[in-house]
Amino acid sequence: MKRIASVMLLVWAAGAAASEGMVERAVEKRDFDLAFAVASADVADGSATDYTRLILAQLYLQGQGGKPDAAAAEQVLRPMAVKGNPEAQFLLAGALMARSAEQLMGADGRVDRAKLKAQAAKPGSQRPLEREAAEWMMKSARQGQERAVNIIVTELGNLASGLTARQRAEWFERGGKAEWAEAMALGESLPSLRQRRQALFDPKVQDILRAQAHAAECDDENLDLSATRIDGEVKGADYLVLQLEPPLNYTLLAGTWHETWTATACGKPFSVGLTFKADGLGGVTYEVD
Repeated sequence: MKRIASVMLLVWAAGAAASEGMVERAVEKRDFDLAFAVASADVADGSATDYTRLILAQLYLQGQGGKPDAAAAEQVLRPMAVKGNPEAQFLLAGALMARSAEQLMGADGRVDRAKLKAQAAKPGSQRPLEREAAEWMMKSARQGQERAVNIIVTELGNLASGLTARQRAEWFERGGKAEWAEAMALGESLPSLRQRRQALFDPKVQDILRAQAHAAECDDENLDLSATRIDGEVKGADYLVLQLEPPLNYTLLAGTWHETWTATACGKPFSVGLTFKADGLGGVTYEVD
């Protein structure tokens, strides 16, 4: 009986490998209909290899061999993601993101402004797809999946976040963004680097800093940001909290807070205060003191 079982296992493995090869050749030839047919049949009968499952999930997500179906891709990927496959985790995050985006679309296939506004008003506890997508992306990135790392780095560079300056710097270093990592050494600040840059070059901010510099008899045009500081707690703070170990305050969704930024010129410090407000979508608005 053991010999028969072993032979059957070898036959099954050989069949799975043959199907995988067929799927791979079909993809290389861009015959996505054939690749989809073979891969979906193997997944249905349980003989599919991990490679075949990953290919089928991507075909679902890209709508090749059939209509785009993020939910079907999720069903294929979730068992692999749970087992720790970083590629499956990355693709599952993408499938969940796609499902989340679908909920914001109007009948014309474009983002519905009313739905987007309603989404921005929701607390993090009512955004399960966003949260889980970010969790799987983070898990994949922590295992070194390059595309996942790049997405985490991009989001941390563009969205307001509850991660500390040190945590963000570590991700920027992993993503090859040395200059971004160096900027984190200025101190704690919740807005993203992009948002900080926009605020720093706001004419109102520049006028305040230059007025101080002029009063100090410093006419240096290069007012370089040298320090950032969060003044007190974030009022009404709400984050997209990733249920990892330990939990991680990822995107800042709601709250108001004050920061003091210091620029240096002629060896002298000049400060400006800004009051920020999260907009529910990872962005911020601000007022200059």
